[in-house]
Amino acid sequence: MLGVIVCAASIAGQNLAPRLGAGSTTRPVSSSVAASVVTEMLASGLSRLRVLVLWRGRSGWYDANGGWRSNGGGTGGGLTRHQAQIGGLKIDVSVDSVTETATIQGQQFDLRRANVFLFDGVGPQSGSLVGTLRVEAHLIQVNGPRGLESLAPVFAIAEIKEFLR
Repeated sequence: MLGVIVCAASIAGQNLAPRLGAGSTTRPVSSSVAASVVTEMLASGLSRLRVLVLWRGRSGWYDANGGWRSNGGGTGGGLTRHQAQIGGLKIDVSVDSVTETATIQGQQFDLRRANVFLFDGVGPQSGSLVGTLRVEAHLIQVNGPRGLESLAPVFAIAEIKEFLR
């Protein structure tokens, strides 16, 4: 497992609470990596990163077996669920804001310890979890028209940048 990292990308003095809802997506972010992202939408207009899962496989793996589609998910009672299919891999990520846990492909994680998960060797199977990090980031419209571009400060973290290669 990788060490703990804290990255604050918030605007000073902004009131970041309360939570207005949640959003999620899965998209390719490099030639060999796809990202699943779950965020909380805050009253300030920013999105709080709840979970980032990076799925790394061979170059272009996500275009195989029917390509990719992000199905989104539902929110209710503090639970946000995201499902997608990419390169034959069925992705299932849920975040429980009450218990501060995430469930990724059926495995539960404590979000107080980690919220970024690095999976390698991905294809039609989930691959292996090879690292975790804790990143606190408040971003602009992760699920909006600019998409994952607002995750650039997170993708610039050394361990994540290296994983994206």
